[in-house]
Amino acid sequence: MDNTTKGCNKEGTRADETRTDDEVFNDVPDYRRLKVEDVKAMTFKTVEDAERFYSAYSLALGFGFRKDTKGEAEGTIRRRQWLCNKQGTRAKKWFVLDGRGRTPRKITRVNCKAKFRVNYNELVGAYVVKAFVPEHSHELATGNQTAFIRSHRNVGKSDLARANTMSKVSIRPCHAYEYMVEQAGGYKTVGFTEKDLYNKLDQQRRTTSFESDSEGALAYMNALAAQDPYFYCRFNVDIEDRLANMFWRDGHAFVDFMCYGDVLIFDSTYKTNVYKKPLVLFVGSNNHRGSILFGAALLVDETVETYTWLLRSFLDAMNGKMPIAVLTDGDEAMRSAIEDVMPQAKHRLCAWHLSRNANTNLKCDEKLKAFNRCMRKFQTVEQFEVMWHDMVEKFDLHNSFWINMMYEKRDKWAQAFFRNHFMAGMRSTQRCEGMNRFMKDSIGSGMKLVEVVPRMDRALMRLRNNQVRDDFNTMNSTPVLETHLKDLENHAASIYTYDVFKWVRKEIRKESQATLRQGPEYFEDGHRVYTMSAYKRPDFEHKVVYYHGKNTESAADPIMVCSCNMFQYRGVPCRHMFTVMKHEHINEIPKSLIVKRWSKSARDVCSIKYPEQDISKEALEVSRYGAVSVDCNQMCFYASKSEAGYNMLKREINRLTAIMEGLLRDCEQVQSIATPKSKGCVLRDPITAKTKGREAKSDKKYEPSKRPITCSYCKGPGHNTQTCEDRKEKEAEKRGGKEAEKTGGEGSNTPRNATPAKRSIHCSRCKGAGHTYRTCKKVTSF
Repeated sequence: MDNTTKGCNKEGTRADETRTDDEVFNDVPDYRRLKVEDVKAMTFKTVEDAERFYSAYSLALGFGFRKDTKGEAEGTIRRRQWLCNKQGTRAKKWFVLDGRGRTPRKITRVNCKAKFRVNYNELVGAYVVKAFVPEHSHELATGNQTAFIRSHRNVGKSDLARANTMSKVSIRPCHAYEYMVEQAGGYKTVGFTEKDLYNKLDQQRRTTSFESDSEGALAYMNALAAQDPYFYCRFNVDIEDRLANMFWRDGHAFVDFMCYGDVLIFDSTYKTNVYKKPLVLFVGSNNHRGSILFGAALLVDETVETYTWLLRSFLDAMNGKMPIAVLTDGDEAMRSAIEDVMPQAKHRLCAWHLSRNANTNLKCDEKLKAFNRCMRKFQTVEQFEVMWHDMVEKFDLHNSFWINMMYEKRDKWAQAFFRNHFMAGMRSTQRCEGMNRFMKDSIGSGMKLVEVVPRMDRALMRLRNNQVRDDFNTMNSTPVLETHLKDLENHAASIYTYDVFKWVRKEIRKESQATLRQGPEYFEDGHRVYTMSAYKRPDFEHKVVYYHGKNTESAADPIMVCSCNMFQYRGVPCRHMFTVMKHEHINEIPKSLIVKRWSKSARDVCSIKYPEQDISKEALEVSRYGAVSVDCNQMCFYASKSEAGYNMLKREINRLTAIMEGLLRDCEQVQSIATPKSKGCVLRDPITAKTKGREAKSDKKYEPSKRPITCSYCKGPGHNTQTCEDRKEKEAEKRGGKEAEKTGGEGSNTPRNATPAKRSIHCSRCKGAGHTYRTCKKVTSF
């Protein structure tokens, strides 16, 4: 865009000069001294130049402007006019307030006559000024008030790109606006208000190149599949071609499940999208005991059929690998789907949800403590049965419906039934709840699917970065040895990750409290049995079977088996095994007691190689923007230290900005010609789902009454005391009776409209008539 205009210099003479936008906007004194003759002598090469001049002029004087009519012929604008934004008056029909529920807007137009019009002159080959009225019939904005004039507020593309970048890292628009104000040097120079930024973001959200929100979400899935050959996505539609269910996972999640998919946790959460579709996350635990995501799904409802489709899609995405154990809450639809699709998996109910339900149903601290002991204690099934019956007898819970129901499904929640099953030390869906909270920091109930999926991808990137950080810290640090079995502790530190090592070191410390009851028992096949008890607890004994000379590297066939079953449940050696190692002079943990999923090299055998893929256009633009922004920040820092550097950088930025705008326009024209329009069947947006959670509160004004209205006076239906006719009639009769008493009743000779006689005046001191205490002669004479 050519910025050359014919104007007046500071001395008032006309001159040809090339002026940048910043110089035009900052040269305030020139505009205030302009005369009508000076303006009418100006010429402009384009209409945009004329509009830019009037914009700078209006900003300098403190008023806003708007476009008026234009004349166009043969594709060329022949005439263009701009008016003051206070031109004209409001139509009379908008002053009629009868039946209007909304308060009318404040009047802003006062019939101001200020205007600016240019016409195209073919002889000159430019636009000349034909009309210029500088007088205004209203007060002009001064100082910081000019920042609120609508015509001078605009959220540029660079500001919008900066706000979008901040929103990807969960920075709210209000905070992004405050950052821009700080960078611009104040609210006056930022160029727009906080509301303008919100409106621009909302406009961008509503304006999409896709014909539906579902099409946009699937287009993002296709873009991920183009970059990741191991990406998996499956969805189905209803009879109206609306998106119903959708499940997806990437290649990184597939590798994670191959390495750590022995225990699976999944749960649904709400308020994550505008359609109220439940979000289901499949969560597990990695070798650092940190939470990882195996996949996600958006469902249409929470029925058995929907969960069955989801679990089958999950198994298909994971090449049919079945988890060893599954942790969920007490949802019956989930339980039925797991029994149908994953019959070999051990299903366990969440201990936290059970404790909360127990607190609601038992309502007694002693009963609650007894129930928690039955649920959490490491014991055999026989010991559990004894403890359970003792609790029922002690608190007389034979007729408790909830207690009887929980006893029928005791194999789903009692710790005694999971001693021989690997659970990775987990017995609640706490990891899934934490993952839901982690995802909700980035997504919300007002977002569309095309926003939810990319934000979840961004949150997953942050989660996986934490795993890389844990790997780095584990490989580049060594814990300090603290226990009495330093050889075994040192070997454990070299094998396990630091978080699992702390688990193992705790068992080594507790080994010092274990005592051997007697020497080992020898058997003909060569194995030995060690019997040991805890310090000061001689009746609490465990037995460890040790197969001496057995050479095995499989955790499924260990050379030690302890009756406490901690190794089978957690996957790490227990304190009793360390006692046997000490007695047998074993300096390293046997390989059969090392579970691969807890080691530092857990992902070595599961890694997959990605072929080189072309980077998408959107990802390339984001990376370019970030790289250039970092370089510009450093350059701006150096330029701000001196006035010469500041002025030089401003000139270069203005020059380069004009060049970049030209390149962008050329690129957009080429893309608009080359991009074909999509045709065919369009996937429609889903309808609002009905979840099992608590329904949202509706507006009380339109909410139907839950019970019929009954009058408390006459006990009649359909009205209240205020509108009761019986009450009004009786009150009218009472009022009529009192008026009759005041007028003397029906037999009195006093007319109804007669004025009542005035009371005689008496003195309160002398009791005389015709005067008061103040005029009493006896008082004054005294």
